Amino acid sequence: MKKIVMCIVTLLMMFCLSAQVLPKGQDVPVSDGIIASGEYPLIRAAGETDIGIALSSDNSILYLSITAPTEGWVSLGLGSLKMDGAFMVFAFDNKGKPSITEETGRGKSHSVNKTNILISSAVKEAEGKTVLEFAVKSANFVKNGKLDMIAAFGKRDSRTALHAWKTSLSVQIQ
Repeated sequence: MKKIVMCIVTLLMMFCLSAQVLPKGQDVPVSDGIIASGEYPLIRAAGETDIGIALSSDNSILYLSITAPTEGWVSLGLGSLKMDGAFMVFAFDNKGKPSITEETGRGKSHSVNKTNILISSAVKEAEGKTVLEFAVKSANFVKNGKLDMIAAFGKRDSRTALHAWKTSLSVQIQ
């Protein structure tokens, strides 16, 4: 009986997590590395990591953030539930010197893109957390009303250091 209940609870959680609908926001998030209360209408918590998502009122711009418990790098990847093929934004703040790169996942690795597509971006580190915010055109990544993403962070200020945490998620956007 216990196994059946656990299976039902797990299935319900999976359904709820994958069926969230992103509300349209009227206020545009500001890519400044500081998350204001209510700035992102949808916040997905994964452990101690928060992922913020907002869509412009005309649906053309996707605003994203990740807040992670690290003084190292953070990353969000779009367009895939795995690293291979994902458009990835890596960022860290090395003693006030921000570093943000746009990369593409290739197998279990990634490389810097020759063309940049970020509309805006910022990274800040404070009180043991690193925050990355950025904006992209939604048409590049929202497919059939769904946004597939990966998220990760590492413990060092290096985009090539191994991750200490990772996850993938899918968000329904209507």
